[in-house]
Amino acid sequence: MTPDTVQIGLLGPIDVKVAGVPCSISGLRRKSVLAILALHPGKAISLGRLIELVWAGDPPMAAVNSLQQHISYLRGRLRASSAILAHPAGYLLDVPAAATDVGRAIELIGQSKQTADRRRRAGQLRAALRLWRGPSLVEVAGLPWLNDQARRLDDMRLYATERLAEARLESGEHVELVPELEELAGKQPIREGLYELLMLALYRSGRQAEALAVYQQLRRRLHSEMSAGPRPAARALEAAILRQDPDLRLPSPDTSAAPGLPLRITPARLPCSSSSFTGRRSELAQLRSHLPTADDQPGRPRATTIVLVSGAAGAGKTALVIQFAYQVREHYPDGLLYVDLRSSDQGRPAMDPAEAVLLFLDALGVSRDRIPTTPDAQGNLYRSLLNGRRVLLVVDDARDEQQVRPLLPGTSGCLVLVTSRRQLPGLVVTEGAHPLTLETA
Repeated sequence: MTPDTVQIGLLGPIDVKVAGVPCSISGLRRKSVLAILALHPGKAISLGRLIELVWAGDPPMAAVNSLQQHISYLRGRLRASSAILAHPAGYLLDVPAAATDVGRAIELIGQSKQTADRRRRAGQLRAALRLWRGPSLVEVAGLPWLNDQARRLDDMRLYATERLAEARLESGEHVELVPELEELAGKQPIREGLYELLMLALYRSGRQAEALAVYQQLRRRLHSEMSAGPRPAARALEAAILRQDPDLRLPSPDTSAAPGLPLRITPARLPCSSSSFTGRRSELAQLRSHLPTADDQPGRPRATTIVLVSGAAGAGKTALVIQFAYQVREHYPDGLLYVDLRSSDQGRPAMDPAEAVLLFLDALGVSRDRIPTTPDAQGNLYRSLLNGRRVLLVVDDARDEQQVRPLLPGTSGCLVLVTSRRQLPGLVVTEGAHPLTLETA
């Protein structure tokens, strides 16, 4: 039996199949060990870290022996001693990411972000959502770290649900979507994205008054539970519904709009924020110092701000900027964009900036048949779309300045957060980027 015959399900109860045959795993600690390793396939987890997580910081005296017994048990159940390898850095589950339902869900959701065809995109998202069999990690979520991971995975499920609803709205399924979105919003009373989708579905179904009532319901709930008001995107949608903005109508497939000019949509392409993120107060404060001031009024030209967050592998650069982006999203009502340039990904080549521009044009609502054919024209369209808009862009894992420059907006109130293992002096000197060096925590 080889490791590639093992399939592990984490999106619900722990589910293991070996060569297609169900394989039961008994015991909370054993399931926890398997879940921790399966959340990091191909990556060694140290003995100390496993003990800390499995016993929630309060291990017994014989924790090392107990852990080794659990590993031996799991190897026997998986019918492959090589499925869990002893490594100098700890233990490693030697299976590909696609051997877990989490890995397959991440791959499908990632593919959907790069798919222009809405029907194909909807199919990819449906396939990802079918992988959930209930609440994530439901049998082991009593342990604090695994509980955090369960929340992260369930957030990913909600993200995919929202993106699927968007694709279905584009396809004209607004009437069918209303009851589904009403049920989801009832379960997630302060998730604004669901309310915005429900408002649009109701409006397109000819139920303007009900769409406006949903906004007021959201406003009351946010005030009651968070002492806050709706985000700019929700407020803008309410205003558009009140004035019956033509852009809210379902676009006709034979629209005569000029090539390259999309509906003005608000992209929200950030990855999920880590629920376990803590600390970095000083660095977050430094990032906040680059936010717009009271003098920066919407519509007034303002130079794009670039912040370069550099540091060694594992310093937490991506986690920091994603956390910050979510915290300050109200300052950038025209959208959130993200691209991973993959300069440190050993399994895939670094992304060409022209490919990244295409991803951004897709996020900004430009259909593939309206994208110019040359990279120069594509870049010009991209900068034109961002002109005068306040968008926050995360350009993650950059190799060099040449990979970043084509992604920079022109004169606008945008904020660009670049992460790199290198200090990229050319970006600082030539483009005026503000450097922030992140030490390993």
